Amino acid sequence: MPSENQVIHFELFRYQLLPLTRNVQREMFQDERFLAINTVEELKARKNEIFGHVLEDFPSLQYRQAEINHKVDVESPPWFVVEINTQKSLKREKPDFKQERIDTWPHVIAIINNKPDVQIIAVSRNIRAFSSGAVVAKILQENLGRILQRYLLSFQVDALFEKSEFWHLVEEYKNRIISVNFELISPNMANISKGLELDLARLNADTNSHRTDLRLNSLEGSALEINQRNPLLGTSKNLPISAIYDKIQPVEYYGVCRMTPRKSAIKTDLFAAD
Repeated sequence: MPSENQVIHFELFRYQLLPLTRNVQREMFQDERFLAINTVEELKARKNEIFGHVLEDFPSLQYRQAEINHKVDVESPPWFVVEINTQKSLKREKPDFKQERIDTWPHVIAIINNKPDVQIIAVSRNIRAFSSGAVVAKILQENLGRILQRYLLSFQVDALFEKSEFWHLVEEYKNRIISVNFELISPNMANISKGLELDLARLNADTNSHRTDLRLNSLEGSALEINQRNPLLGTSKNLPISAIYDKIQPVEYYGVCRMTPRKSAIKTDLFAAD
């Protein structure tokens, strides 16, 4: 854990717990605590309870690029705090002017809030351990998701950004955005679902779709007109959309503009706090 007065920066992620199937039957569950679940509605109602049991019996973590370990520091539902380290190698100079390599185990802290109306993961930044919080989020998604599959649940984790960042980018590239791809994530949190113009929850119920792609393309030689007056983009307070700007260019040129990685795959989550 951090020392007193140490400043730690965190990256925030939203997670969703979604049923893998609409056809839920009690014999599908091996855990006796959840044998009473007979419908997908009952599964959704108890999803955070299930996730809480998974966190209480936190699984060993696997990471294909290096050995990692974890330690649960706080287990006080809905809060769970986990430290995760990974093996690194350092080169050290010795008094005889020779060099030697030693192992070090830098770590990050992952804070999980399992309240049904929150569902947030905060990951501390430590590039000596992992290049970004997204790497840690993916490790958690793969390992916790593997366990949750036994309970007919998927575990989706996505970066959380300020809504204002999306509109700042729209303004920065005004009259130059010719294509935008939106990844719409089916929400299972009431405070998100009730604010949507597009009924993603209904779409999920009808088709079992967890992610839906919506691509906006302008006419050749013109730009998209994206503004906050749009009822889908501007008025919804908790819109779960990731926007990937993959084609940004002056409208008088044709073809795809080659941008830097940061500009060519800008990903902005429109979850916005009230």
